[in-house]
Amino acid sequence: MCKCEAKKRSTLIGCLALLAASFACAQKPGDANINTNSANQSVNQPANQSASQPVAPQLTLTPSGPAYASGGLGLDRAEWERSHGNGTPDNPGSPMMFGYEGGKFQVQFSSVRSGNVEYIERVWGDRNAVPIEEAREESKQFIPADAKFVKTYTSRSGSTVDQYRSESLKGRFSDDDWTGGKPGDFIILYRNQTGRTTTFIIGTGNNP
Repeated sequence: MCKCEAKKRSTLIGCLALLAASFACAQKPGDANINTNSANQSVNQPANQSASQPVAPQLTLTPSGPAYASGGLGLDRAEWERSHGNGTPDNPGSPMMFGYEGGKFQVQFSSVRSGNVEYIERVWGDRNAVPIEEAREESKQFIPADAKFVKTYTSRSGSTVDQYRSESLKGRFSDDDWTGGKPGDFIILYRNQTGRTTTFIIGTGNNP
């Protein structure tokens, strides 16, 4: 082979190599764009799906119930009437005294400051009088949960009186609501007729 032909062939091979290299460089940006678009699609797709499917908010339920742990004494009027219905004025001389459940209960709310239940009278009457044990058992439904029995005594009128004390009750009334006793004191008085109880009265202080 002559030198001229060899030189031509070498030049041709070099040109082909340069052409191939140029073609490869031209292809890389396109490939990168394709890969970038695919990556963007894979990243954006979960975000789009999450936006279209919002997560429901978590709700916190607050238990309902009386604000003060008592079945009667110390409750505010709304709490008492939640269980016994609306009251009717029962004593013109005492605007804070109301009757409930057709005369079954007479309740007085404190007029000094709190407006809470300071007096409960449960009435059976002479015909429906009950043994004092039964009256005692029912009366416990209307006193504070932390009530502590102190003593039993007989009043001047001959009624049986159970004296109690409640630490929590102190915060339900003013200092003027404890006639005859100290803050936290209360009594349950049982009116008896022929050996049976016609009425019990729960009241703050110690004033039978």
